[in-house]
Amino acid sequence: MSELNEKVSILKQEIIKTEKILSNIDAFYHSFTEEELPHKEKRTSSAIVMAEIFSDFYTCLETMFLRISRFFENSLDQEKWHKDLLEKMTLECMSRKFYFYAI
Repeated sequence: MSELNEKVSILKQEIIKTEKILSNIDAFYHSFTEEELPHKEKRTSSAIVMAEIFSDFYTCLETMFLRISRFFENSLDQEKWHKDLLEKMTLECMSRKFYFYAI
């Protein structure tokens, strides 16, 4: 296997792993909002759980995007790398648009 093929394979496996994590977060979100949240009073603890779900989901996506960006050796501005990263994940490449959507 060539070095490039090996790197592509590793990136694919990282993306698959990330998709599984995102799926678990999504399942927990649906379980919490459909089964647990309706039976709880509106409390700070419920808001904290929801905030943690959103934070985990975003961080997981951002990590995947960063790995993809590094694979293609995209340079990111140090001061606004979060914004640059999101913009790079929606660039038009080879006459096709590649968008990443949450599950």
